[in-house]
Amino acid sequence: MDNEGKLIKIVGLLNETKVAAVEAKRQISSMRDRLAEFREQQQRTYERLSASLHALRDLVNDNLRANVNVRVVNNVVGGEIEDDCESVITVENDLMEEEEEEADEVESDEVHKL
Repeated sequence: MDNEGKLIKIVGLLNETKVAAVEAKRQISSMRDRLAEFREQQQRTYERLSASLHALRDLVNDNLRANVNVRVVNNVVGGEIEDDCESVITVENDLMEEEEEEADEVESDEVHKL
């Protein structure tokens, strides 16, 4: 092959390389767009999950408070609260704290999974 033929072959390879580089840039741009979209979706999912967990924790806490109130009312005798009401309230408060800790742990685990 003479020099002119080699030069034509080199120019052809350069053009193919240029086309491949343009395609690679397009694919990289597309991947960046998809990654940004995925991150936005992930953030929205996290926000919904977080809101759901907070709502669930609030419901559990409200339920525990309602149980405390029912037990206190059930322990009222002749207008006086029996001595064990304080222990019931203490136990229920401990249960509420445990439920809050469990809800926080679940939320933390879900955040780490995301």
